[in-house]
Amino acid sequence: MTFMVTYFSVISAAIALTLFSSGAAHPYGIETRVPNTALLIDELPSELPGTMQTRRVFPGLSFSNPVLIVDVPDASNRLCVVRKNGLIRIFPKTVNPASEDVSSFLNISDQVLDAGEQGLLGLAFDPDYASSGEFYVYYSWNGTDPGTSRISRFTNDNPADNTVDPSSQEIVLEVSQPYTNHNGGMIAFGPDEMLYVGLGDGGSGGDPLNSGQDTTTLLGSILRIDVRSDETDPGLNYRIPTDNPFYSGGPDGPSTRKEIYAYGLRNPWRFSFDSLNGYLLAGDVGQAAREEIDSITPGGNFGWRIMEGSGCYDPPTCDPAGLVLPLADYGRSEGSSVTGGYVYYGSEVSALYGQYVYGDFASGKIWSLGYTGATVHGPHVLVSNSGLNISGFGQDASGEVYVLDYHGGGVYVLDQSSGGGGFPSRLSDIPALLAAGRGVDQTHLGIIPYKPSAALWSDGALKERFMALPELEPAGYQNRGGWDFPENSILIKNFVIPLDERDPAGSAKRAETRLLYRKNGLWHGFSYEWDDSGSDARLLLTGKTKTFNITDKNGLPVILSYLYPSRSQCIQCHTRVANGVLGLTTAQLNVDYLYPASQVTDNQLRTLDHIGLFTPSLPADPDLLPRMPDPADTSASLQRRARAYLASNCSMCHQPGGPAPTHIDLRWEVVNSRMNAVDVPPGNGDFNLDGALIISTGRVDDSVLLLRMTLRDGLFQMPPLATSRVDQDAIALLRQWIAQIKRPSLDAVRLLLLSGD
Repeated sequence: MTFMVTYFSVISAAIALTLFSSGAAHPYGIETRVPNTALLIDELPSELPGTMQTRRVFPGLSFSNPVLIVDVPDASNRLCVVRKNGLIRIFPKTVNPASEDVSSFLNISDQVLDAGEQGLLGLAFDPDYASSGEFYVYYSWNGTDPGTSRISRFTNDNPADNTVDPSSQEIVLEVSQPYTNHNGGMIAFGPDEMLYVGLGDGGSGGDPLNSGQDTTTLLGSILRIDVRSDETDPGLNYRIPTDNPFYSGGPDGPSTRKEIYAYGLRNPWRFSFDSLNGYLLAGDVGQAAREEIDSITPGGNFGWRIMEGSGCYDPPTCDPAGLVLPLADYGRSEGSSVTGGYVYYGSEVSALYGQYVYGDFASGKIWSLGYTGATVHGPHVLVSNSGLNISGFGQDASGEVYVLDYHGGGVYVLDQSSGGGGFPSRLSDIPALLAAGRGVDQTHLGIIPYKPSAALWSDGALKERFMALPELEPAGYQNRGGWDFPENSILIKNFVIPLDERDPAGSAKRAETRLLYRKNGLWHGFSYEWDDSGSDARLLLTGKTKTFNITDKNGLPVILSYLYPSRSQCIQCHTRVANGVLGLTTAQLNVDYLYPASQVTDNQLRTLDHIGLFTPSLPADPDLLPRMPDPADTSASLQRRARAYLASNCSMCHQPGGPAPTHIDLRWEVVNSRMNAVDVPPGNGDFNLDGALIISTGRVDDSVLLLRMTLRDGLFQMPPLATSRVDQDAIALLRQWIAQIKRPSLDAVRLLLLSGD
């Protein structure tokens, strides 16, 4: 009997020990997995902007013969519409302004020759209009026949007023016109605060004066003049910038007009500056065959009338040597009078972000093209037939682009056509996605939060992470490398910037939500930029950089250049050799996590295995599986902390088969002696160091690995992407680690990764 009691006591104790060691007595972070039906995506977005439609805005307003719409640059949220007859109308940019909300900003109709292509054609506000009240107009003066193109300055004594005294006019420049057409008409201030002026070739068919190639005249050119200087050049009412391309002579020697910035243009009706990159893009109206879009460069000869668009003006042959060819052109089957537009940087149509939008007056067709300064993507047809006579485009301070209908008098914007595309252009397109982007726990909807132990350095940004697998589909478990996820899985990572690093939680600003979306056996990366109000985020078509003013841990001001990666940049880090995922590995998630919904702290592997996420299930108790510490956890060994940092920040590229052009292997499971880095000469640049080594145990501070980590030059820095700040804590950690590495005992660290010593 004593034996039996002792026997069963031992068995009971063993069972109890087994239950305790497996955690059965401890609650799970999630008790039951709920099918995810709330956050599902089943298709990739188009790489192209797609089909658009025009939508009228400010429906209560109509303007007779509008040619330009301009944002008032004083934060007053007002728009000006330029009418060809000599009136400029101003109104508040509200949802639906009424006719009584419109004021007459300037009326010079008694001075304007309004006939054919002549009239009041251009308007440009001084960059300091809010304080100076100065603005400029381009109009055809009625005091001569066939007309004179005049640029004048007007001053609004109170810039907040909606009416300007016409008697404040100061004439800046007059150009005699030999004919009534091809007057150009666009004026705009560039990023350099110089005034750029578009002048046509003087008119008449075929340009008998050949003024496009005659640089002794201002015709057929885009001019660059300084109208803001306190000093003027002799005989002029402006100053000619000394860095103009022909200031010291040009194609016609000393007779070349110094004001000319570019020439060889027929009729550059509308041009604009890319507000982010500074490119000057112009629509040049053709003669009888081709319409063109040009990237205007200083001193460039754009070919008229040697060429028309990309073709010879007088076939069969011409010599294009030395000429700047258009970015895009089109023939008469698509339109007959190009209207240049703007590069879209608004938030309403995310697919258009970074695209140059332009149209045709006659056909009403609207296109876009992408231009990087070196390459052109497109053009893409946005609207085949808008039904509008597109006389001008405009852009407000938020980057939204407007379209003007000359004959109808309405103002329009572009919208994505309904009925196509299931990929969210905004997080709000899927309520559960918006909630996840805001960091809301939605375990009850089958959307699972998680947190890796060693986070990727992202310039100090805080992060929130969720996984959304379709329904109850499992992920393929593996001990090493990223887990295998099923088709249509979505991984969500939010980036929240502490504006004051002394109080990260209290000063957090939501900046970005990134998605990894599994489709056709591959991971695809997407970036969503949050608006300033934190209400929604829009899908970016291309990458971009945005600055944030923050205060660092020492109370010092810092300008953070934050990168929103392009789709291709996402995949440069989420490499295929790493199986596309970085934090979703066994070693990274083999740590405790406080689950928000249950308020239970549990080992993530244990909880995920319990709810059936893995196939097959865990091969062993988490204590027996790979485990990576937080590099900031000083209770872990220096060896494990340093290697965790390198694994989480570098190994996605630096491993066998990875994209890095080296043989370094920084995976977690690889011991120091097999990294091909300790006291090994670099194979990709030595920084002119004598006896350079990747990790130098003899001269720690001369380790090339450390040197690259301290660079932020965009060329040799490590990591190469998505960081503009050096992780000083990591540098200190790795310097300590390198200093304690002993060459004679490198192989001994094979045991250290498991023992934690």
